Amino acid sequence: MSGNGAAAADEVTPAALAAVARQIYTAGPLLTRLMQHWRPYICPLEQVVNEVPAGAYVLDVGCGGGLLLGAMARMGRIRGGVGVDFSADGIAAAGVMAKSLGGAARLEFRRICAEDTWPEAPYTVVTLVDVMHHVPPPVQREVFQRVSAAVKPGALLIYKDIAQSPKWRMWANTLHDLVIARQWVHYVPLAAIEEWAAADGLRQVRRYRLDRLWYGHEFAVFERP
Repeated sequence: MSGNGAAAADEVTPAALAAVARQIYTAGPLLTRLMQHWRPYICPLEQVVNEVPAGAYVLDVGCGGGLLLGAMARMGRIRGGVGVDFSADGIAAAGVMAKSLGGAARLEFRRICAEDTWPEAPYTVVTLVDVMHHVPPPVQREVFQRVSAAVKPGALLIYKDIAQSPKWRMWANTLHDLVIARQWVHYVPLAAIEEWAAADGLRQVRRYRLDRLWYGHEFAVFERP
């Protein structure tokens, strides 16, 4: 199952997403704001946004500074969502950003640890973007299983992570994470994600690859029948 992603008349572009990021990240540490402002030109988040149905209620696992939810709320594409992340700095930045949205959408950001219970709600979309390569290999399957359990019947799981091939793009991804996140990359082959999703009762809708600058990205969309 492959393709170029969902097409729509109102598709979001990297430039449009970056413009929204500049609008909603106007307070807080300068470096944090600049990273959000420029992230759409490095990471193809617009592809994730274009996969989210209008009016969705979204659980963003590993939300970081909240850019994905904040941008979709500002653009009126979702009715609300919850972002969870282990990073206290990321959740703090997301909270500051959310205050700038006013009544654009109902957003909530929570810092959670591995043993915490995830917030439950009638999510219509669960997003897992650039998370799995930060997860230690011994618990990767467990984390994905918790994510898939949050996907209720009729809901979508939108998965995106960095690609492991070709080698030169892999090393570009690895160097980026060592410099920015100060973490070693633990790649999970997309084939493994597809096997786990099938074992968890999810049906694959499509998958595709997208390269931007010197980075490689893999996408997959699943649904629970």
